[in-house]
Amino acid sequence: MKLSNIVLVAGLWVGMALPVYALDADCPDLLYNHGYASSAQFKCGYEFYNQSVIDRAAECRAQAVEEGVEEELMNILRMGVDDFNTGYDSTSSKHRFCAMVAEEYSDFVAP
Repeated sequence: MKLSNIVLVAGLWVGMALPVYALDADCPDLLYNHGYASSAQFKCGYEFYNQSVIDRAAECRAQAVEEGVEEELMNILRMGVDDFNTGYDSTSSKHRFCAMVAEEYSDFVAP
């Protein structure tokens, strides 16, 4: 399955998992992608991670704490981590997988 399809499916699931509250609509997708991309940075050895993503993720987390949905949002982040690890662990070409992730997540990471 293509990475963007995984993110889309996760985004649909995420949208159903969190209560509506005042949490910004982009927070669940951002946290999923942040979990995915930060795992990629660690395992693939990327040198760059977009600081604005880190800042925005922190804002989303603070908002989730305020709304009482921090646990749900952190579960979404962990889902991104788990999905990356599943893809990484199941591929025979780690280098090719990392190159594909760097391309798909270029707003987040860079080699």
